[in-house]
Amino acid sequence: MSLDGPDGRRPRLLFVVTSRFAGGAQHSLLRLVEHLKVRNDCVLAGPETDGNRAFLEQARSRCPVVAFDAGEPADDWGIHLRPGRFVRGCWRTLKLIGRTRPDAVVFFLHHPLAAAAPRFAAALLRRRAVVSFRLVMNGLPVGPRRIRMLNWEKKRGQTWVAVSEDNRRRLCGDMGLDAGEIRLIYNGIEPRTGPGRARGEARRDLRRRLGLPENRMIFLFSGRLELRKGCRELAAAATALWAEHPEALCVMLGEGPERAGLEESIRNSGAEPGVLLAGHRSNGADYLAAADVFVHPSYYEGLSNSLLEAMQMGLPVVAANCSSMPELVTDQAEGLLVPRGDSDALRRAMERLLRDEALRERLGRAAEIRARAFPLDATLSAWDKLIEEVVGSKDSRR
Repeated sequence: MSLDGPDGRRPRLLFVVTSRFAGGAQHSLLRLVEHLKVRNDCVLAGPETDGNRAFLEQARSRCPVVAFDAGEPADDWGIHLRPGRFVRGCWRTLKLIGRTRPDAVVFFLHHPLAAAAPRFAAALLRRRAVVSFRLVMNGLPVGPRRIRMLNWEKKRGQTWVAVSEDNRRRLCGDMGLDAGEIRLIYNGIEPRTGPGRARGEARRDLRRRLGLPENRMIFLFSGRLELRKGCRELAAAATALWAEHPEALCVMLGEGPERAGLEESIRNSGAEPGVLLAGHRSNGADYLAAADVFVHPSYYEGLSNSLLEAMQMGLPVVAANCSSMPELVTDQAEGLLVPRGDSDALRRAMERLLRDEALRERLGRAAEIRARAFPLDATLSAWDKLIEEVVGSKDSRR
């Protein structure tokens, strides 16, 4: 597809990502692009890094992809606006917009301060933009000048979107906005195509195929191995649980900067039989079907796709009682909620589910029903309406 379409073409959407590694937000973006490209010309721009390579390859099968790096370091998420880097990022964005000529720019951001230069440049041009905040932590670590800058950008054609009520509430508190000024579009998941959790002989066959023990209680974690995901607390809880209950096994799917430290900790404690770091797996649904309990001790989330997928599979969950998790899980109803960062409370909740099969079954059935409240069709329909409003605005610039 040419990036230089004639006048009268379909609306063109430029999707901008600035993260140097792909996570749940990027995979949600792929589904959204696949849907929106039916009625829009879509272009995606993002940095070509080792952590993004697979994501960009998948994106290229859906739409044109342009290499774009705003120059923001991975360690501060745009918190510090260093003048030289900021100006270079603005200049690169101006060239990107000039080349792609979008009717609207869509930002998918891990953090409210990310993509500072691209967002500013789009606002400078009064280019209509949608800013989807996938993750909002506890307060923006910036002063009033930056807050004023962000609000200025919003007033120059940005529509802000939160993926959970918790995200929207935190944004409103940080920015001094009313809830009605930020659109709420929950993440959604595709309908389950398989039979759900494996049972009986099918379960044994599946576990043999995955190289998992057939007769142990499997607690599954799936996510990036980084501090905010609570993986250290989970490894400590799983080690203590295994010491008392050798039938327990915690399987951790994913890669990340904490892997080496986790391996050393598990090795030093002699807990290798109780904690398995399985790395990245493309067949995550099979692991969900083979597991007994899903554990999600993250410190904060936008709205966790992995948690929703586990619930849809009918798995009882143990999750941190913080951020958006209570919007998905009610304590004692679909799962057990524990204080964030408390490895002992996490161990106790895991042990409770290990001992009580009836509780596991009750929570799993309720979790499956609850997940139906977040269908992907509803998410995509809300985005259809939003894009139509943004592109059809009188302030839109061609």
